[in-house]
Amino acid sequence: MNYENCGYSTYSINSHDLTFWSNSNKNAERMFLTIAGHDTQAHLMPESETEDLDYYPSGWSEEIHDEYYIEWILDDDQTILIRLDGTMGDGDYSVTPITGVNADGEEFVTRPISELSRTEAFDVAATLIYAMNGVAGRLNGENEFTGDTSNES
Repeated sequence: MNYENCGYSTYSINSHDLTFWSNSNKNAERMFLTIAGHDTQAHLMPESETEDLDYYPSGWSEEIHDEYYIEWILDDDQTILIRLDGTMGDGDYSVTPITGVNADGEEFVTRPISELSRTEAFDVAATLIYAMNGVAGRLNGENEFTGDTSNES
């Protein structure tokens, strides 16, 4: 990938890590590059097809049922998802984190947030998507989420 004119910014996480965010007009994805010790990871962040969310983490899928009902689903475990629902009408939206499904097909609903405007709902959904992504990464032992910057040989 050519990094010229990508409009990327950099910041230091700590003395060992450096993260680059690249938002290229030529690509429909944002690149997230983490350098930790000698390990380099690149993650492409898919661009949302909604008008209210720019990007979501790689490893998630966006399922747009209609403009008022959207789900972001964890690819590794499709029973983990964030549901944005504006089908109640009157501009009333809810955001529901789902953390699994039992043997009877019932979803484990984790404290839905309702009576939100569309903008508020997308802000809450984005926060939950990134939070759940971080927790899943940490539980899976991914260095990016555990802070492990050691380079053991």
